[in-house]
Amino acid sequence: MAIGDRFQNLVWNGTRSEHVKFASALRARDMAGLTLKNWILMMLTLGMYWPFATVAMTRMRLLAVQLESSVNPAALVIDASAVEGQAVGEAAGDFFGFDIGL
Repeated sequence: MAIGDRFQNLVWNGTRSEHVKFASALRARDMAGLTLKNWILMMLTLGMYWPFATVAMTRMRLLAVQLESSVNPAALVIDASAVEGQAVGEAAGDFFGFDIGL
């Protein structure tokens, strides 16, 4: 397993809160296969495949991560929307250049 794969799994598997946690199952074999494919295609296209290779690697990393929650996701959205109004007011103040401090 490559260092990047282990690091991603270590970081995401250790990221958790009281009700939400992440699980990463990135496999070295899959990453090695995709890396080999990307290098071959970049050589054949004289480097023009680089953006597509970057997207493919990022997609593989993102698809390896799962979100596990012990709470209904709708409840989390409701809690977040109650706080969102305050943040929007602060952002509007910053946008218009107002600085009101207590």
